[in-house]
Amino acid sequence: MVFMKILVVEDHKSQSDMVIELLRGNGWTFNVVTHLEEALKIETGFDLVLLDLQLVDSDYNETIAAIPKFETSVVVMSSIEVSDIARQACKMGARGMWRKTRDLLEVGGDFVVPPLSGLVETIEGAAGTDERRRARRKKLQALLT
Repeated sequence: MVFMKILVVEDHKSQSDMVIELLRGNGWTFNVVTHLEEALKIETGFDLVLLDLQLVDSDYNETIAAIPKFETSVVVMSSIEVSDIARQACKMGARGMWRKTRDLLEVGGDFVVPPLSGLVETIEGAAGTDERRRARRKKLQALLT
């Protein structure tokens, strides 16, 4: 398991709470912002950005256009099936996409989102292959020695 600091960019509190609750057991830490512009200002220092495509201050096109501005790996999220938009986001530099679902299943008293395992693999893959993340870690190690 890789420790990561994740920035969640989601304008619906119930959705950001759900994502954090479902991913909390992986040993990751989270910060939440609700606006794209705010995320672009503070994303330095995070290992990954989970970015909702439809935000209060930007639509799909504006959000996708902003992906190359992030210095950190980005995984986009959406609550609707958007395969063409997902392809566009990946062409702009997103490392993957996760389709949020409103259909929570109750299993043994816990709520589970069916595609969650895909999100975990997408996050770990995005962080594990990010050249900038490795470079930052190398610089930090050099400073500490």
